Amino acid sequence: MATDRHFRVGLTGGIACGKSSVASQLRAAGFTVLELDRLAHSLYVPESEPHRLLREAFGERIVAPDGTIDRSALGRIVFASPQARRTLDSLLVPALRDRITHELGAAPPGVVIAEGALLLENDLLPQRDLLIVVTVPADVQLERLCLRDGLDPEQARLRIAAQMDVSAKAALADLRVDNGGSPEETAVQVERLIAQLKGLPSSR
Repeated sequence: MATDRHFRVGLTGGIACGKSSVASQLRAAGFTVLELDRLAHSLYVPESEPHRLLREAFGERIVAPDGTIDRSALGRIVFASPQARRTLDSLLVPALRDRITHELGAAPPGVVIAEGALLLENDLLPQRDLLIVVTVPADVQLERLCLRDGLDPEQARLRIAAQMDVSAKAALADLRVDNGGSPEETAVQVERLIAQLKGLPSSR
């Protein structure tokens, strides 16, 4: 439910579906956007409690030479093992929810958009007022992920399989953005979305 200060919008989709591009266009239009991946990564800086817990759970193999968490090394572990993913979630999700609550409290009044791939899987914005899902066809998602991250198809499929299916997310959406076409076609859809969001009483 919207508070007196905020209308909470969740923005999600599958990996490599283009959520960040949509979020950038929304930010450029003046909306507050919380990047949940960035917030999650900020939690496990050296000397933090999540950093310590991750080292205890996964060992020194996930620690880079400069003492930070090597996200690539951690990703290889958690995408290959459901148990490892559950361990990671149990360590980070409670702290991430607290951080999101803090960021929402600090956000200016109006529409606040929380953008993240695992928004639904980890129930990171339970009191949302609107859900936007960015979709692409499965073959396009696979191709884009391989190109973006330099993965072979099998590695990419493991990462895709670790998340809720895009079609299942789309079924829960209030609004959808089809990012399977050209950037120009997507931008037109987002412009319509911007007009809808700016029409909300909370954005005035």
